[in-house]
Amino acid sequence: MSTKLPWAMLIVAGRKTIEVRNWSGIGRARALIGERVAIHCGRSIAEDAPVDVRGLAFEVSGAWQALRGAIIGSAVVTDAFWFTTETFVERQPEHLNPLEWWEDGLCGIEFGEPRRLDRPIPWRGELGFFELPEAVGKRLG
Repeated sequence: MSTKLPWAMLIVAGRKTIEVRNWSGIGRARALIGERVAIHCGRSIAEDAPVDVRGLAFEVSGAWQALRGAIIGSAVVTDAFWFTTETFVERQPEHLNPLEWWEDGLCGIEFGEPRRLDRPIPWRGELGFFELPEAVGKRLG
């Protein structure tokens, strides 16, 4: 799954356990429950990420901007669900998104067992979840 910095780094560090999306790919996420998926760090940075979140990402990874455009780790999809206003607020410590980002139609993809690669794998990402060659999948565990 491809996502921007600092979100990708926080997922593989185990500090962000829910990725928030507003796309209709929840069915694909649900089909992957129990599966280990690659976490790809896109080339672009989420400039609208709060300063405290960007600081947290720097704390857990050091020079995180150097990780752009690479598979940086993996995690197991443990759940995929639609947010309500209440669950978006209640689970904010897990997804880290500002509460003012709430809008109808957001889904959450929950991750567990994150693993960070010692050496990121340079990779051109794709939107959402994407397939990888078997050799790359083996490196993810």
